[in-house]
Amino acid sequence: SNRFYLTSGSLISFAVWLIYRRFKILLSPLRRIPEPKGWSWIFGHYFQVMGVRQIGEQYKRWLIQYGPLYRINMFIMGDRLVIGDAEALKRVLISNVFNYPKPETIRVPLRFMIGDGLVTVEGADHTRQRKVVSGAFRYDCVAQLSPIFASKTNELTQIWIDDAKRADGNQLVVDIGRAMHALTIDVIGLAAFGHDFRAVRNEGDKLLAAYEEILSGRSITLANVVCRIWPFSLLPWPKRMRDQRANAVLRDEVGRLIAARRAHFAGL
Repeated sequence: SNRFYLTSGSLISFAVWLIYRRFKILLSPLRRIPEPKGWSWIFGHYFQVMGVRQIGEQYKRWLIQYGPLYRINMFIMGDRLVIGDAEALKRVLISNVFNYPKPETIRVPLRFMIGDGLVTVEGADHTRQRKVVSGAFRYDCVAQLSPIFASKTNELTQIWIDDAKRADGNQLVVDIGRAMHALTIDVIGLAAFGHDFRAVRNEGDKLLAAYEEILSGRSITLANVVCRIWPFSLLPWPKRMRDQRANAVLRDEVGRLIAARRAHFAGL
């Protein structure tokens, strides 16, 4: 069947790519940089990095052992330089940022979550977008948004207080993660569109569910990266299908709000 040939072709392509990548590093200047021991030929250091309670723990151990510059392999995400020197970080992240673009294996999952924004675009697109939004992040503009942050936070706090009173001494379980998602949606709605989704009051369940679906499993894990890289992206991954449906809900709602705002300003 077509699915059999597609799956077989994907696996063969992956095997060829994996062999090529492992031999490619032997010709790279990176081979002279220290590399932590214990890596897997297929998965590299992936499980060493992801198998701790806090990702930074393993990086810190290696930093102490190998110094402020070492190399790790993160399977499908390729070889990575880990920099622990302040001046080097400044050069990469600030003074010479355009010579150090984010790798596609990081940008693709992020782009699927937040679109082509400042975090995911590079080069001329990044420069253009930064100029467009720079005015919105001036101190006076941010200060004007403070009442929105305060009012929505106070509203959520009051909801928790009321729930505690209704519990009347009985155990009360609060889903902090879901509440923070709802708070984020309401703040974005008011700050960007002048619209209150009232998600903290569970009145925006459809939108909140879509937002949580996009965020669920959105960490840079093996499965999340693999399912978004060709040719694996051609396969009908269940999580990817759910993300696409959730994205459609969010885009429809945002599109409706933008259209309403444009109509409002056109009538002034």
